[in-house]
Amino acid sequence: MKLPYVHTKKAKGKTYYYFDTGQRDDSGRRLLIRLPDLKDARFPRAYQDARSYRTKSSAAPKTFEWLVKLYERSPEFKRKSENTRRLYTRHLGYANENFRNALGQSWPLQVITAEHAIIIRDKFADKPGTANAILKSLGALYKWASRPGRHYVVGSIVAEIEPLEMGEHKPWPEWLIEEALVDPAVRLPAALLYYLGQRIGDTVKLGRQNMARGLITLTQEKTGTTLAIAIHKRLAEIIESDVPKGQMVFLLAEKGTPVTESGLRQRLQKWAKDKHGQDIVPHGLRKNAVNALLEAGCSTAEVSAITGQDLKTIEHYAKERDREHLGRSAILKFEARNKQRTKEDGENRA
Repeated sequence: MKLPYVHTKKAKGKTYYYFDTGQRDDSGRRLLIRLPDLKDARFPRAYQDARSYRTKSSAAPKTFEWLVKLYERSPEFKRKSENTRRLYTRHLGYANENFRNALGQSWPLQVITAEHAIIIRDKFADKPGTANAILKSLGALYKWASRPGRHYVVGSIVAEIEPLEMGEHKPWPEWLIEEALVDPAVRLPAALLYYLGQRIGDTVKLGRQNMARGLITLTQEKTGTTLAIAIHKRLAEIIESDVPKGQMVFLLAEKGTPVTESGLRQRLQKWAKDKHGQDIVPHGLRKNAVNALLEAGCSTAEVSAITGQDLKTIEHYAKERDREHLGRSAILKFEARNKQRTKEDGENRA
């Protein structure tokens, strides 16, 4: 007997059963739910649950959009830092835009699989940071949704999905930092990022209220680490010159409101590209700060006291710095040896 809405597929001599939800994805393909084998004891319940999605009912279906909204109202979500909440909301929003049928309706949770998560990841392949943030946000959502007492989903759709490879944030060329530190258009944000070595999200919140007794004190949003950083002489000069007395935050947008993280990022990238033909990320200045401190002879512990990074990260930067330093030193010795040999050959011929 053929069951309504059940489709079968045969592969390698085995029959697989799927339930037609009546919905379609953006490409027009039917959204199917995988069912257990017909002889499996779990089949009747799975089939019954699947049919409920096609039965008209006053109860709203448990869709992806419904789950995201429920998660964002939960105490667990609200306990996260402001930055984490903002990032999760943004990247779950990307998934929410994609997990919809041709009519714009959010998909039932049952139809969403790892394959759909991979499609979104690959859609943002040219932005690996965004792609991986979507996976991370989905992982947090599904972990919360599968806990005892909820069981809105069974397991995570991203548990076995590999994140995309990320290249490291490249430091700025030294000459570009020098240009930035003398250009009134960007010298204040560049100086704050370079001399304090903080993430851009923490930097845009700073103001004179963070200054006292020659220190800038802040609490990093990502780690909760509180730092008291001695103010570099050049940074103090730029703040004194560029920040009017009474201004609440150091960095403002064109309209006079506090600049946002994305706004500052765009400002610096536009300046670097339009004026100097350079593609940069503001976070690269954090690496410049670490390298500069190491070049000045600071220990990894001293650098950590400024940037708030763990020692392992700083030691990684130190190894990169040391390789370049040793490489330059080796070439100088090589050149000096060649020069000495040329001199000796000339003396011997004489």
